[in-house]
Amino acid sequence: MWISGIRVTPSKQHEFKECHGLRKYFKTYAQRVMKQADVERLIGHAGHWSDAAYNRPPDDWLIEEYLKAVPDLTIYKPIEQSQAIVQELNAQVASNDQEIRALREQNQIMNEQLAAVIEQQQHHAENFDMKLAKLLEIVKTGSVDQDDATRRKLHKWRDSKDDATQTNN
Repeated sequence: MWISGIRVTPSKQHEFKECHGLRKYFKTYAQRVMKQADVERLIGHAGHWSDAAYNRPPDDWLIEEYLKAVPDLTIYKPIEQSQAIVQELNAQVASNDQEIRALREQNQIMNEQLAAVIEQQQHHAENFDMKLAKLLEIVKTGSVDQDDATRRKLHKWRDSKDDATQTNN
């Protein structure tokens, strides 16, 4: 890099990724499927002395393991895979849209029910306030404003009570 003129001044941050970046990518994604010792061998690391001495898989084993990791290592995916991914994502979006619509409908129904309950509570509160005001008026004045039917019932009750007390005496 120095000779080619890409790097002019020394710095700790490099504009271009070098081989290390590719090796890091390979190791990260290959370890998802392959054994770590096989990944290290494919990267070119000698490994621990016992691994180097006793772990010497044949090349065909390494090739099989590598082929298992190829889908994870592939940066450019074929069009068929991309289209399949797009179709899967579109299906998920459609499913999510349906779920959102259902939740919105459910939310609207619940809001309507809540409005009905609030209206009913307000009506009950108004009735309670009216009855409370009447009761407070009765307590203050000591007189009860009764309708005719209530007066008749009250008189009958008093008369029956008086009759009962006279018979007992």
